Amino acid sequence: MPTVNVITTTISAIQASTDQSPDDVYYTTDTGQEGFWLITAVTGLTTNGIQIISNSPSVLHPAGQTFIRQSGIFEGTINVKWFGASGLGSSDDYDYIQAAINYITTTTYTYPTSHPTGGGIVFFPEGRYLISKGLIVGQYCTLKGISKGGDHYPVSDWNPAAAHQTGSVIICSFADGTDPAYPDEKWAVQSACYVNATGNLLDYDDAVTHLGALPFDYTITQGIVIDGLIFLGGWSAESANWGYGAIKLSNSPNSLIKDCGFYNFHIGVLASACHGGTKIENCYMITNWYGIVDVWNNLLLIENCYINGFDCDDPFTEQTLPAFIYRENTVPISLSSLYLDDNVLFGSCGIYCCNIGEPESVDGSASGLTVISTVVQRYTNGITSIYSGLELSGIHIECGDGFTLYGVAV
Repeated sequence: MPTVNVITTTISAIQASTDQSPDDVYYTTDTGQEGFWLITAVTGLTTNGIQIISNSPSVLHPAGQTFIRQSGIFEGTINVKWFGASGLGSSDDYDYIQAAINYITTTTYTYPTSHPTGGGIVFFPEGRYLISKGLIVGQYCTLKGISKGGDHYPVSDWNPAAAHQTGSVIICSFADGTDPAYPDEKWAVQSACYVNATGNLLDYDDAVTHLGALPFDYTITQGIVIDGLIFLGGWSAESANWGYGAIKLSNSPNSLIKDCGFYNFHIGVLASACHGGTKIENCYMITNWYGIVDVWNNLLLIENCYINGFDCDDPFTEQTLPAFIYRENTVPISLSSLYLDDNVLFGSCGIYCCNIGEPESVDGSASGLTVISTVVQRYTNGITSIYSGLELSGIHIECGDGFTLYGVAV
């Protein structure tokens, strides 16, 4: 039996070498690129410096030898640092993170020529990842981080470079789209939901409606998981400088958001047409407009979350309401027809659920929101539910108007 040696080296040293033993295992120590490699006899592989590399040609191996990374890629997991992300919080990691996501799932418009494909796990080691643009996530893609506590779990300072911000932190440098270099950047992460009629990504303030939640109207990006990540929308105590939104899932059935933190955003999570059961659990958020927005979902479960408002003193007007609020299909509805008082119409809200346009929602038989063991505080309204089935268990609310329920089947 041949002797197996583990040789400590670097990627550049492997690439410069010749005639290595196929019986040895190679461990690279490059920062962010650590891992084991084996020589493969498989031909025709394309080297890319990420999980496939080759060394220099020789007489014995005129095409060089091919080395394949053995740490996770073939189990469906890749590391954002393999693609160049630093995680230091001082330079832009957007291109590298998006490249990692693109490697395992489709994020560009392909339908109707082909259905979107995916997926796998994109792993974020502990670090602070600065992004200058919002990330696009395709179906069956998991964004997986390390959720760790600092001295005030998990973020206790406005400064994104604070040492006690531990775990996997994604920092949005584009705030709420006011940066002239990136005027259209609003969400930290959104699903790759494209309008089939135009091939364009769904607008940042648009939601998938009941009549448009069919495969031939929008692309479907199901099975998205976001797990163990902390999102920071801004590092100013002034909420006007906060990020627009953290997570936007559109036409993303059977998706899951868990063990995440959302700090300093106007909106925490927006889920629309995420049919088939989508869940948000064990999440903490600080927002000043809406915590979680649920529109046109037939089932959404919120469990064990802490949804904290910021005592917003800048109420909406009919002109400034986000486009996905109070709308039936693609047309804004008459606010007077809802018979809601101004605190509900134009106030902030911890959990907002509206299923106007769902024909079954009048009696709650198909469109429902379930909230379990969750705290909501410091918003104008705790829970606003309009034409939706609603089930509550173990809820603690400290808000101006508490429950505001209209047309609800409870």
